[in-house]
Amino acid sequence: MKNNEDYFKTVTITKIAIITIFFFFIMMVMGAITSKGESPSVKESVEKQSLELDTSKTGWPTQILYDSVQACYQGTYRWIVMSNPALIGVIPPPQTQRAMIEHCFCVLDRVRKQYSFVEYIKIAPNQQAIGDLYYQTALMCVTENGTLQGILYLQPKSDNETNSDNTTIVPDKPEKKDTSKKELLPSQPKEEESNGLPDTLFQG
Repeated sequence: MKNNEDYFKTVTITKIAIITIFFFFIMMVMGAITSKGESPSVKESVEKQSLELDTSKTGWPTQILYDSVQACYQGTYRWIVMSNPALIGVIPPPQTQRAMIEHCFCVLDRVRKQYSFVEYIKIAPNQQAIGDLYYQTALMCVTENGTLQGILYLQPKSDNETNSDNTTIVPDKPEKKDTSKKELLPSQPKEEESNGLPDTLFQG
């Protein structure tokens, strides 16, 4: 067996430097050849296809659809958990997940019918407006389209709920009651006077 010294005996620093410079020179030449080989027209067309999208022809971009469905799904999950806190941390089974996704398809289809992509993008930064839009649309999907059946139960409004109109009605002039006449309730007997004393006395 050779020693390490015998093995590296013929290797000098100049040989290592020349091999390294030659290796870098080959890398630079190959990089120049490869960059010249690409057609700029192909590169530009790929960039145009990935960045520009005519929404008047194609409608909503796929990314907006995907992100909106995912946001709707998360909101639906929170809605279900808020109505049934025992489900916090429980992963819905596949059939329930599919029903929730179908509910979100309904919500997004209704939103897309109501707003064009350009109109939607204008209101999208306003989180309150978007939240209200999705909530109202989700209610319509549950009540009118029957989504989330067996998963979410909406409580019907009771008659005891406060009316949204909280104005107080004050009459112009309060009615004055005539206190000179005594009105007796039907269950009360009329007082009969005899010598100024009533007929019966409480005796104890």
